[in-house]
Amino acid sequence: MATSVNSLILAHHYWVDRLNPWLVHFGNGFGVRWYGLAYLAGLLLAGWILALWARRGKLPISETEVASFILYAALGVMIGGRLGYCLLYNPHEVAHRPPEILEVWHGGMASHGGMAGLIVAVWVFARRRGLNTLSLLDAAAATGPLGIALGRIANFVNGELWGRPTRVPWAVVFPDAPLVDR
Repeated sequence: MATSVNSLILAHHYWVDRLNPWLVHFGNGFGVRWYGLAYLAGLLLAGWILALWARRGKLPISETEVASFILYAALGVMIGGRLGYCLLYNPHEVAHRPPEILEVWHGGMASHGGMAGLIVAVWVFARRRGLNTLSLLDAAAATGPLGIALGRIANFVNGELWGRPTRVPWAVVFPDAPLVDR
């Protein structure tokens, strides 16, 4: 307990994360979150870049097919991310209440599940069109880091992925993070 108290006493020297995860909050868990906007911005940026590449003949799809490709990718990331979280990090709740998988307002996405979902979605997209899956996966891999970076910024705004306790001067205190024994 003394370690926790010392950490809290030192916290006044650090920046304390009190960022609001909601851009607009209407109540009862309904509104627009920065996290959702990060997903949207990442998909729009990826779509814009892929459309440029398609226009220049650098992709095996036309510029008009980019929107469909982004839709497949978005569904793959979201479904895979949600399933990954529910099955890997929340299996007990899902086993007792399977509708939890659909209750996305409770939060929970797993990046590795999102990547697996993306791979499956790109494979389905390519197979339906008789295209080379690997070239489309290359395009997804080249544009994906933009979305991941925006997602990490949203994780920061949400007070997630805080890391381990430290005393460096640039540390940030996340009040909702669990206390960790040193």
